[in-house]
Amino acid sequence: MKKNLLIKILMLFIMTISICLTGCSVPSDFVADKNHPSQTSQTKDTSTENLTTSPSQPTPTESVTATKPSSSQSEGSATNYSQYIHKIWIDHSQMKSEDQNMSFYISSITKGKLVGKCTINGLHAYCWPPSDYAMGADYADLTGTIKNGIAICDYDAISSNARGTYQLTFKSEREIEVFSPILSKSYKYEPYTLKDEMDLQGLILNKNQSFAENLNSWGNVNFVSGEIENYLKFYLTNEEGDMLYDFDYGVDMDTDIKVIRTVSFQDVNKDGLKDIIIIAASNNDSSKVKAEVILQQAGGLFDVNVKLNKEINNSGNYKDVKAITYYLSKKF
Repeated sequence: MKKNLLIKILMLFIMTISICLTGCSVPSDFVADKNHPSQTSQTKDTSTENLTTSPSQPTPTESVTATKPSSSQSEGSATNYSQYIHKIWIDHSQMKSEDQNMSFYISSITKGKLVGKCTINGLHAYCWPPSDYAMGADYADLTGTIKNGIAICDYDAISSNARGTYQLTFKSEREIEVFSPILSKSYKYEPYTLKDEMDLQGLILNKNQSFAENLNSWGNVNFVSGEIENYLKFYLTNEEGDMLYDFDYGVDMDTDIKVIRTVSFQDVNKDGLKDIIIIAASNNDSSKVKAEVILQQAGGLFDVNVKLNKEINNSGNYKDVKAITYYLSKKF
């Protein structure tokens, strides 16, 4: 009797040990090592991401969809034309030669219709006002129709009355093939970058006065300050360093005014769009200060109102942002 009881207890003990060992074992598929890391998904925390080094792609105008483009065009997929807006396109192989070839800028693509500006020969300056066209290359309006990723565009030069046609083929996010029927030749065009401005124009960056900012229709962009041949320079760029806007056309700072004290972004004329306030001083005389206000316009263009800036500086309300905004609050 006792012998049978001991056998039953021993068998029960063995079964219990067996069950425990089976239930506690770890499948080899889930063993993490340096060659097979854990497959647990990770979510990037962007709540504290530094926008100064990585702003998002600027939001295009309302005529295109503001989506982040892929690195290349997928076969048979619809082309995301937003990736071509707000960039200056150049032929890098020609930029250091006397014959620089044309450069162009696409302002909008709506329902297959392309609108932009181009130079007949020379580097960009698409944001210059019409009164300044004669100062540089011959500028032209660029209009076209897109079908199956190819745009047939006509240009009409403002000062020389030159007219012609270009064929633009959207090859990838950072390449447009330009075919000239007149020359029967194709050219590879890529975005003009901040590095190009440094290499070709001698730009010296001022990183202490360069900021990430959300500017309405532009979205998150970099406002970049710098200097070329003792003149202050200001730009908008995206995270790749592509040049989106050049404020070369009106910021009236002479060679002696080159120490930037303040850059501020706020709506000074109460139109719902952020404007830019720049306060700079003389390199030799810190008491010599000058202010410039750049007004953002609907559609993303900017206007330097020379008359308004003279009023601000002549009134003495130019030494700090508070004085400037108070003065402008009574004008708008």
